[in-house]
Amino acid sequence: MILDRAVILLAANPSPTILPGADSTGPFKDLAAKIRSGDIHLSDIPTFITFFIQTAIVFAGIVAFIMILVGGYQYIIGGIYSDMRESGKTTLIYAISGFVLSLLAYGIVNLIQLAATSL
Repeated sequence: MILDRAVILLAANPSPTILPGADSTGPFKDLAAKIRSGDIHLSDIPTFITFFIQTAIVFAGIVAFIMILVGGYQYIIGGIYSDMRESGKTTLIYAISGFVLSLLAYGIVNLIQLAATSL
Protein backbone atom coordinates (compact mmCIF):
# COMPACT_ATOMS: atom_id res chain seq x y z
CA MET A 1 0.00 0.00 0.00
CA ILE A 2 2.71 2.49 1.02
CA LEU A 3 4.97 1.30 -1.77
CA ASP A 4 2.19 1.86 -4.31
CA ARG A 5 1.75 5.44 -3.13
CA ALA A 6 5.49 6.05 -3.37
CA VAL A 7 5.54 4.72 -6.93
CA ILE A 8 2.61 6.97 -7.85
CA LEU A 9 4.33 10.00 -6.31
CA LEU A 10 7.58 9.23 -8.11
CA ALA A 11 5.75 8.76 -11.38
CA ALA A 12 4.08 12.14 -10.95
CA ASN A 13 7.38 13.83 -10.04
CA PRO A 14 10.33 11.86 -11.48
CA SER A 15 12.96 14.14 -9.95
CA PRO A 16 11.93 14.90 -6.37
CA THR A 17 14.11 17.37 -4.48
CA ILE A 18 14.73 17.67 -0.78
CA LEU A 19 16.94 20.72 -0.86
CA PRO A 20 15.56 24.01 0.45
CA GLY A 21 14.18 26.31 -2.18
CA ALA A 22 14.69 23.75 -4.93
CA ASP A 23 11.05 23.73 -5.96
CA SER A 24 9.95 23.71 -9.58
CA THR A 25 9.30 27.46 -9.73
CA GLY A 26 12.06 28.86 -7.52
CA PRO A 27 15.24 30.70 -8.43
CA PHE A 28 17.34 27.55 -8.06
CA LYS A 29 15.66 25.90 -11.05
CA ASP A 30 16.53 28.95 -13.12
CA LEU A 31 20.09 28.71 -11.84
CA ALA A 32 20.30 25.03 -12.82
CA ALA A 33 19.06 25.84 -16.32
CA LYS A 34 21.60 28.65 -16.62
CA ILE A 35 24.44 26.40 -15.51
CA ARG A 36 23.44 23.71 -18.03
CA SER A 37 23.24 26.24 -20.87
CA GLY A 38 26.38 28.12 -19.81
CA ASP A 39 24.45 31.41 -19.56
CA ILE A 40 25.71 32.49 -16.13
CA HIS A 41 26.05 36.16 -15.27
CA LEU A 42 27.53 38.06 -12.35
CA SER A 43 24.03 38.66 -10.97
CA ASP A 44 23.62 34.88 -10.47
CA ILE A 45 26.42 34.64 -7.90
CA PRO A 46 24.24 35.46 -4.82
CA THR A 47 21.74 32.76 -5.79
CA PHE A 48 24.58 30.29 -6.35
CA ILE A 49 26.15 31.06 -2.96
CA THR A 50 22.78 30.92 -1.18
CA PHE A 51 22.08 27.51 -2.69
CA PHE A 52 25.35 26.06 -1.39
CA ILE A 53 24.96 27.67 2.05
CA GLN A 54 21.42 26.35 2.44
CA THR A 55 22.48 22.90 1.28
CA ALA A 56 25.35 22.86 3.79
CA ILE A 57 23.02 23.97 6.59
CA VAL A 58 20.51 21.23 5.76
CA PHE A 59 23.34 18.67 5.73
CA ALA A 60 24.53 19.95 9.14
CA GLY A 61 21.00 19.58 10.49
CA ILE A 62 20.79 16.00 9.26
CA VAL A 63 24.16 15.15 10.82
CA ALA A 64 23.08 16.79 14.11
CA PHE A 65 19.85 14.75 14.12
CA ILE A 66 21.78 11.52 13.57
CA MET A 67 24.15 12.45 16.38
CA ILE A 68 21.15 13.07 18.66
CA LEU A 69 20.09 9.50 17.97
CA VAL A 70 23.62 8.19 18.63
CA GLY A 71 23.92 10.21 21.85
CA GLY A 72 20.52 8.99 23.03
CA TYR A 73 21.57 5.41 22.39
CA GLN A 74 24.81 5.93 24.30
CA TYR A 75 22.93 7.53 27.19
CA ILE A 76 20.42 4.69 27.38
CA ILE A 77 23.14 2.03 27.22
CA GLY A 78 25.00 4.07 29.84
CA GLY A 79 22.71 2.57 32.45
CA ILE A 80 24.85 -0.53 32.09
CA TYR A 81 28.22 1.13 31.44
CA SER A 82 28.76 4.37 33.36
CA ASP A 83 31.49 5.70 31.07
CA MET A 84 29.13 5.51 28.08
CA ARG A 85 26.53 7.50 30.01
CA GLU A 86 28.85 10.52 30.30
CA SER A 87 29.90 10.14 26.68
CA GLY A 88 26.24 9.98 25.63
CA LYS A 89 25.37 13.05 27.70
CA THR A 90 28.20 15.03 26.08
CA THR A 91 27.19 13.84 22.61
CA LEU A 92 23.57 14.84 23.25
CA ILE A 93 24.55 18.31 24.46
CA TYR A 94 26.76 18.95 21.43
CA ALA A 95 24.27 17.46 18.96
CA ILE A 96 21.32 19.48 20.29
CA SER A 97 23.48 22.61 20.25
CA GLY A 98 24.48 21.88 16.65
CA PHE A 99 20.87 21.26 15.64
CA VAL A 100 19.69 24.54 17.17
CA LEU A 101 22.64 26.35 15.61
CA SER A 102 21.83 24.93 12.16
CA LEU A 103 18.18 26.03 12.53
CA LEU A 104 19.28 29.53 13.51
CA ALA A 105 21.78 29.65 10.65
CA TYR A 106 19.08 28.60 8.18
CA GLY A 107 16.82 31.39 9.42
CA ILE A 108 19.58 33.99 9.35
CA VAL A 109 20.65 33.05 5.81
CA ASN A 110 17.05 33.28 4.59
CA LEU A 111 16.62 36.64 6.33
CA ILE A 112 19.81 38.02 4.78
CA GLN A 113 18.84 36.68 1.36
CA LEU A 114 15.42 38.31 1.65
CA ALA A 115 16.96 41.63 2.70
CA ALA A 116 19.61 41.50 -0.02
CA THR A 117 17.25 40.62 -2.85
CA SER A 118 14.61 43.18 -1.92
CA LEU A 119 16.97 46.13 -2.50
